[in-house]
Amino acid sequence: MSDKDFEQMLKDLRQQYLEKQSDTERTTVSDKGEVFTPVSQEEKRNKVLEALHLLEEKKLLLSNKLDDLHQQAASYEQISKLKHQIEALKHKQSLLKQKLEYIDSGESDFVKKEKLKRQLTELELKRCRAILSKKSCDKIDQKINQKKDLLRKIK
Repeated sequence: MSDKDFEQMLKDLRQQYLEKQSDTERTTVSDKGEVFTPVSQEEKRNKVLEALHLLEEKKLLLSNKLDDLHQQAASYEQISKLKHQIEALKHKQSLLKQKLEYIDSGESDFVKKEKLKRQLTELELKRCRAILSKKSCDKIDQKINQKKDLLRKIK
């Protein structure tokens, strides 16, 4: 392949890359013209807390309505419908609380990967020591394989 052909092929590839880049920019831009940006842990925490607060307000409003319906002797359907809505809000609230605990724990995929990598290096060192002392490494090899499988699942 001559240098001219190679240069032409490079130009064509650059042009294709730039065209694909402009296509992806169009698809990632939302209606407001904002590009998706990752949210920090603090922003995630604030959003979850806001959602929890809104759910609590809705739950209080529905429980007040339920009390009013009890006093007015409303139909069974209306009361059961409100009870069902309150239970659904409680379920959503519990899910958001779990999410908040997860955010507060700081266990992200990056942290898990780093932790697994450290554990793998420690196991590799143990295996090296066992080989030097001429001991069996079967259990250590099993643990290493398990950690590698976990690492592949996270990636």
